[in-house]
Amino acid sequence: MTASSLEKRQARRAEAVRRLMAMAPKYRADAMLEEVDGRSLVRALPAEDVYSTILDIGLVDSVELVQLATPAQFRTFVDLAAWSRDRMDPIEVLHWLRAARGDDDEDFVAKVKSLDIEVMELIFKKLTVFHDLEEDPDANPEGVVIETPEGKFLIELGVEGAEQAALQQLTRDLMAQNPFELSRFIEAVRWELVSELEETAFQFRSARWADM
Repeated sequence: MTASSLEKRQARRAEAVRRLMAMAPKYRADAMLEEVDGRSLVRALPAEDVYSTILDIGLVDSVELVQLATPAQFRTFVDLAAWSRDRMDPIEVLHWLRAARGDDDEDFVAKVKSLDIEVMELIFKKLTVFHDLEEDPDANPEGVVIETPEGKFLIELGVEGAEQAALQQLTRDLMAQNPFELSRFIEAVRWELVSELEETAFQFRSARWADM
């Protein structure tokens, strides 16, 4: 691509962004998706503007926008949606992760990795119970459980319905990325305090918000 054609393409995209921002949010989403290169257009928009569009039409009806977003945009969505003052709602994070899951596995993994490790730890700290089979080999929890690959832990899921399915899939995603890293992750989470994790995650979120 020549410098001239690149400049023309960038100018067209900038004009499309200006046109979109002049629209009411409920019309903006359809316009984004109707663009020939909707992915590039969504990624050229400020994350908070994409987020406001998603909120206006509802997360359930805007999963395609979430999937088109960059990992950094996705992290901003979670920063804005999952916090109430200095407390994080892990269920809300699961809702956004479920929306982000599309056909592109690498893109989904990149979105997961964009989240602060403390956010991931809080999800498991608040929504699961870990059973150490070396300490209690006879552990037999009644709920839905996932056994880690080396057989050291049972992860008991403390949610039901769609949230349970999302958490179960997220756990299997982490296991698929690195089967034995999951056990090290669990070991770390077991000894963390919710208050300390939440404070650290909130500080990171506040710093990004100040920059934005």
